Amino acid sequence: MELPPRPPVPATINKGGRPPSKTGMDSTAQRTFLYWLARGLPKEDAATRAGLVSGKRAFESMRRPEFVEDLREAIKNHLVADISPRAILILTGIMDDAAISPRVRVDAAKTLLDRAGITSAADTTTKIEVGLHELSQADLFARAELELAQIAASKTIEGEIVEPAEPADADRAWRSPL
Repeated sequence: MELPPRPPVPATINKGGRPPSKTGMDSTAQRTFLYWLARGLPKEDAATRAGLVSGKRAFESMRRPEFVEDLREAIKNHLVADISPRAILILTGIMDDAAISPRVRVDAAKTLLDRAGITSAADTTTKIEVGLHELSQADLFARAELELAQIAASKTIEGEIVEPAEPADADRAWRSPL
């Protein structure tokens, strides 16, 4: 079986053998531009560091619909690769420093544990609701006693009990108005 002939190479292929991007920047320049933007440089400085003589191409790339998503990804990579390890070291240093107040040290430890996904034991216990029809008779009695104890221990509302007024004529109370 013979393979079909290769399609002709377009005349717009750049030196790297790839067609040029929509912005006229190669992928390395785009990545470098996004890298420096994610680190907080102004767009002119990021374009210069990306090797772009004119910022025009960089500004054109910012008009692409994919630019925001690409920049978010670059920022996320920067936070994960560069900022997170330093933040963890700082929080660990605060947590381990005996000269810092205990409250601040506890907050640093809590933050580290929260970011690691470890929560307190009180948070991890979940109450599983079971239908009354699934409980045994002993469980039902225990639950009823618990409810009665909670009702007895609960606060009562301060106030005066008002009895319903008696009608002047006892027969009128139940007669139809017709």
